[in-house]
Amino acid sequence: MPVFNPIDEAFTVALKLKDLAEKCQENNKLGEPIAKKAKELPGLIATAGLVPGLAFYLSKTENEALYKTILEYLQGTNPLLQNCSQTQELKNTIVNELGGGEKSGYTTLTAATAHAIHLATGKDVSDKKKLVETLKCIKQEITREAVLEAQVLEYLQELKKLITALFEEGEPK
Repeated sequence: MPVFNPIDEAFTVALKLKDLAEKCQENNKLGEPIAKKAKELPGLIATAGLVPGLAFYLSKTENEALYKTILEYLQGTNPLLQNCSQTQELKNTIVNELGGGEKSGYTTLTAATAHAIHLATGKDVSDKKKLVETLKCIKQEITREAVLEAQVLEYLQELKKLITALFEEGEPK
């Protein structure tokens, strides 16, 4: 099983999200939906469990391409997001995800959690279908699910603190 350090990875992901918001920001307050979803997800998982909690967020993830793009960015494999201004359509999509309405933020937190699951398990979560398959496998192994849930909760709790610290009223600090 791969080595996964939840605290270190939360720092890495939070800084990448802050960097992404700063690259895409043009008089927009970005980050408020991410901060809100980052605060909600750990409680949901603690209450409902890893698989049901993440399945709920996954059900709110409407844009498959954006999920893949953010996941690849967090994994360091998507050069498109190294400079958000390269494509206006991509920039608009990201700005909407980071600073849009009530539905915003789910895709980012789903991708961030999938990234952690990938690091902890080595499983392919590169698209929504593969993430669902991974969740199904996890659910079938109760002991493994409990260990992974504890790791993911630790990661999400730290990510929540960091995102709260890095974004104030929707603006990167």
